[in-house]
Amino acid sequence: AVVSTQSTGRNFGTFSKRPYCFIPGDVDPRIVPCAVPKCVWDEECKSSPSGEGYLGPRDMTETLYKCQNWSKDYPHPHGYKDVGDHNKSRNPGGSEEKPWCYTEALTFPERDY
Repeated sequence: AVVSTQSTGRNFGTFSKRPYCFIPGDVDPRIVPCAVPKCVWDEECKSSPSGEGYLGPRDMTETLYKCQNWSKDYPHPHGYKDVGDHNKSRNPGGSEEKPWCYTEALTFPERDY
């Protein structure tokens, strides 16, 4: 199917966490995801595709490690204290591909997404 130039991305509420495109002639347009970068439609992901301006509440990594407070040097010393007195995932300076944090794990991983 060819995507019409008049197609517009939509999100179907609880159906999906990302926009989908209407394609003329398709019975159920929700099955075709749009090629829209995540940070264009994700309200918590701001300013760049890498999530450099992410201000969301996530305080655990994708692998379920609790994030270390950015203002603390324990258990992992770092130079990002200006990020704030909280333990939310961030991507200071766009240094990584997406928001990350130092973990509270005493050994590995020191930092994670």
